[in-house]
Amino acid sequence: MVDLSEFYDTEKKPCLFTRATKDLNSEEQEKLQAAINEVEITTSSIDKWLQTRNIKVSWPTIRRHRKGECDCG
Repeated sequence: MVDLSEFYDTEKKPCLFTRATKDLNSEEQEKLQAAINEVEITTSSIDKWLQTRNIKVSWPTIRRHRKGECDCG
């Protein structure tokens, strides 16, 4: 059997969404996290909220982060 362990990256790194939003203040971070967890808030709404803060992240990146399918999930 071949050892493939070197292909698995076990260290979790922040995804693009997390890196793009890291400079938000604590109140904004808390509000953003609550919006991400709220199923009735659309990804488009989150995208628009981020754009008002000059944060540009694609909606697929936001969606992956919400679903926990990103690198930090």
